[in-house]
Amino acid sequence: QQVHPKYIWGSSYGEILLFNDREIEEYKKFLNEKKIGIEHIHCLFGEDYDFSLPDTNRRATFIEATKSTLERLKEVKVKNFVIHCSGPINEGEKEERIKILMDSLSRILPIAEKTGIKIAIENTTSSENIIGTAEEIMKILERFNSPYLGVCFDTGHANLTGRFKEEF
Repeated sequence: QQVHPKYIWGSSYGEILLFNDREIEEYKKFLNEKKIGIEHIHCLFGEDYDFSLPDTNRRATFIEATKSTLERLKEVKVKNFVIHCSGPINEGEKEERIKILMDSLSRILPIAEKTGIKIAIENTTSSENIIGTAEEIMKILERFNSPYLGVCFDTGHANLTGRFKEEF
């Protein structure tokens, strides 16, 4: 039997997609039968799934959905949860968005620590209209200095920016 990723609309989280109990049980059974684990799962990404959103209500919804997701992923023994720092941002708002991102991470990291799942920040394909250069990620890591916060280095993204050597 093959298990496919399926999602439901999470009623308490608006349009955020969450796993339901049946799906978690199917994953646990499948993983146990095959004797395999899940190294990482990638967080949703896009305009509505942005840890640096200035809209506090939308960001709070995403943070709560992320906390719930981490709790569920603990059940299937996921080791890492990969996130992007932001979606597209307007010129001149990067510093403020980084502050907002730091606030979001401060709310998510305690759940990561509790569940034992590491948050891995992925580098991005653009340095102008998105947060996620190597320098920005290193500042974030230094700020939190947590064993539950690290990097997912996407070599494809680094290659697309033309900064592979610099990012590595």
